[in-house]
Amino acid sequence: MTTLGYCRVSGKGQAEALASQVACVQKQYPEAEIIRDFGSGINFKRKGLISLLERVLRGDKLRVVVAHRDRLARFGSEVIQFLVEQNGGEVVVLDQNICS
Repeated sequence: MTTLGYCRVSGKGQAEALASQVACVQKQYPEAEIIRDFGSGINFKRKGLISLLERVLRGDKLRVVVAHRDRLARFGSEVIQFLVEQNGGEVVVLDQNICS
């Protein structure tokens, strides 16, 4: 199973918040391939999210790790989780205490 760390911030001016998410994911999953994304959590046309979904639709078995559930999507993260799990993968949401 491939481990992907999905890290997202709303704007490019939030580099520190993005770096914090990346560090949190890498602390728990040092082998994770990191996807960095910029854009609103309600916009599904984000380059990194599209890349992740393409891999899911291709049938890749993925462990998707996010610091907080809303980093994946503001609404609809359950649908993404369902698709990942249909391929035998999982979505891991790291504990608030780990990533605060």
